[in-house]
Amino acid sequence: MQAEQGGGQRSNAATRNHNATVREGYVEVNGARLFYVRAGPADAEKIIFIHGWTEDHTVWSSQIGHFSKSYDVVAYDQRGHGASEKPHDASLHALKEDLRALIESFGFEKVILVGHSMGGMVALLFTLQHPERVTRLVLAGTSAKPLDTLFRRVFAAVLGFLVKHAFTLVAYLATRRAFYRADRRMKRAAFERARRTSSTTAHRLLTEIARLDLRAELPKITQRTLVIVGEKDRTTPVRMSRLLAERIENAELHVIPEAKHVVMMDQPERFNAALEAFLHAAGSEP
Repeated sequence: MQAEQGGGQRSNAATRNHNATVREGYVEVNGARLFYVRAGPADAEKIIFIHGWTEDHTVWSSQIGHFSKSYDVVAYDQRGHGASEKPHDASLHALKEDLRALIESFGFEKVILVGHSMGGMVALLFTLQHPERVTRLVLAGTSAKPLDTLFRRVFAAVLGFLVKHAFTLVAYLATRRAFYRADRRMKRAAFERARRTSSTTAHRLLTEIARLDLRAELPKITQRTLVIVGEKDRTTPVRMSRLLAERIENAELHVIPEAKHVVMMDQPERFNAALEAFLHAAGSEP
């Protein structure tokens, strides 16, 4: 199974300042064609960026441009999202298996995983099942149990109904909640990303996220882990990241001020600095 080039090479706004060339294409995994972008030296360490619910790879634009100077970076659209195919069998298990197949399609032996929100949940599931493939783990604005209070369970039930029957409204409201200080262009782009998500996929994944509880599994993770969260995140509040950092033995917590749920877009420079310091420190260990 090989990555399929589709679109060739381009230099875009995300990477132009770093003189990086982004290669893009599709890869066939588990019956679905996933869109990806790749940048950086092919012989460098591998980083895979995994986006969250109703997002796509473009939320990582600042990270692709920054880290492709020193790492072989891949960001992709999960099934049902962005430019990837939108089959009706989306589940967290399917997303985890897609990640496995994607890694194998590129011939990567070991990777650094960076996951945001639902993408962090996928990264957790993959690391628990394939620990030998993950060298370091980064969990941004995510949770081992998203519905940890009665209020959040009731809210999720209402949200699930709205996703099924009024998805455009949910997409609009979600983009107003995700950023700390976003201009009209950022909010519009977030709304369009959400609208490109299959509503069937969004509803099925939301149902699975509502049932997720990985708290008992967290002590099994031994990789060096960075847990990073926006101080004002209301979708996955700081307490959820604190729990991750407490239960994963080799984890450290970094809270970024003046940031909400999409922390890597709210504060890209601070996010990149925290991630770079973590990777450098972990990479210099014997």
